[in-house]
Amino acid sequence: MKKIDWLIIKSFFGPFLATFFVVEFVFIMQFFYVYIDDFIGKGLEWYIIIELVAYLSANTVPLALPLATLLASIMTFGNLGERYELMAMKSAGIHLVRFMRGLIISIVLLAAASLAFSNYALPTANLNFYTTLADITHKKPALNIKEDVFYHDIQNYVIKIEHKADDNRHIYGVYIQDNTDYSRNQSIIVAKSGLMFTTNDQLNLILRLEDGAKYEILSNQKTGSKQKTYVKTYFDTLEKVLDLSDFKMARTNKDLYKGHYIMLNIPQLKGYIDSLSDDMLFQQEAVDKVLLPYFYTKRSSNHWKDSLMNPYPDTLFAKAPANDTLLASDIVHYFEKRKSSDAATRALSMIRNIKAQLQSPILPRYRNDLMYMTRAAIELHRKYTLAIACIVLLLIGAPFGAIVRKGGVGLPLVASVLFYILYLVLSKIGESLAKNNSLPVEYAMWLSTIFLLPVGFYLTYKAMNDSSILQSETYQRILKKLFKNSMHDKDNS
Repeated sequence: MKKIDWLIIKSFFGPFLATFFVVEFVFIMQFFYVYIDDFIGKGLEWYIIIELVAYLSANTVPLALPLATLLASIMTFGNLGERYELMAMKSAGIHLVRFMRGLIISIVLLAAASLAFSNYALPTANLNFYTTLADITHKKPALNIKEDVFYHDIQNYVIKIEHKADDNRHIYGVYIQDNTDYSRNQSIIVAKSGLMFTTNDQLNLILRLEDGAKYEILSNQKTGSKQKTYVKTYFDTLEKVLDLSDFKMARTNKDLYKGHYIMLNIPQLKGYIDSLSDDMLFQQEAVDKVLLPYFYTKRSSNHWKDSLMNPYPDTLFAKAPANDTLLASDIVHYFEKRKSSDAATRALSMIRNIKAQLQSPILPRYRNDLMYMTRAAIELHRKYTLAIACIVLLLIGAPFGAIVRKGGVGLPLVASVLFYILYLVLSKIGESLAKNNSLPVEYAMWLSTIFLLPVGFYLTYKAMNDSSILQSETYQRILKKLFKNSMHDKDNS
């Protein structure tokens, strides 16, 4: 590469890195906005939040790269055009594609790195992210016993505290209902005051109660008597230990989710799709085996005569050739001789039998295989489309910036957001069509590329020929010309 290539690359990667981290931050904030209710009040440790943010950041890298590429390319070539550096290069005989060459090579390498990241790092990041998110979602809220409110979150206990001191340790007016052995014994503890604190490992809650009483109801199950014994015990000091292990966030076994399609790399996805395809072929053969005995027109007359499904083997197919299929005219001729209600009743019975055999388990399994195979194919093509999107959006952004000749953040930001929204909308439409099996996955997932790549080539062509199609001065001249012509026509009239 020559100095001009390094100049453009340096001009590009400054805005690119800034945009990339801003987009990453926006995606992370969007995630917390959606899931904030699942995090509040659960007392999550700081390192769990950092861990989740790290996995989420890796998850959004392939989405942030195309937008960063688009905005940085518009800003870079817009600045070059605004400072007339592009004009100087063209005056020196350097055409647009030539001084885009170094940037194109860099983006191709970036796209390859994005594909490698999606293939190797992203499945692991997805696995860790979704398992950590599930653990946080299922985690109980942090211990928070409020005044004059019955607290039920500790298993088998109901606690009520009338008043808590400012240190959140000294408590007054304590009521504890113990339901750990509810079928046999019941107990209620009442105390005037006490001390509440947790152990260092946060696995137990200690209630050191003072000046209270314990009320117990004891059943006599050994003797079989329904009579119950009521016991009241006074105490000066009583220490109650409550288990808080349910409040600690449990870690999900990641092996349970490793087979999910979003946790697989490209070779694994291809193997997953092939295995589902083989299973679908097996289900199709099972459908043929179910349907074949009921459709006489699909079999030879010799087979029909021996079939137990045919109640009239000799009369129905007596005129049929030995090695030929039954003609529709033969069936019509047969129905003319028999009562139509007889045939309709038998047809309905056959339809019910077919429906019963296909609904369980053939068709549900086939639909399930088709759904998972489609989702896996979508994930497979997504890895490629997100990488190619960097190149496609560069071909849009660079010539667009060269044509408008506006640097800074204002116009490039607006234009890049509009193009990126168009890209996302087309991608979502294609993904929806693929999920509904309205369009093959290999076409649906490339819908955005199919539409935007010609736009990139068109803008590049216009930029190479110094087109003014996107410059405001062009439209201002047109409007002024139209205004002058209208005024001239009014004067003549």
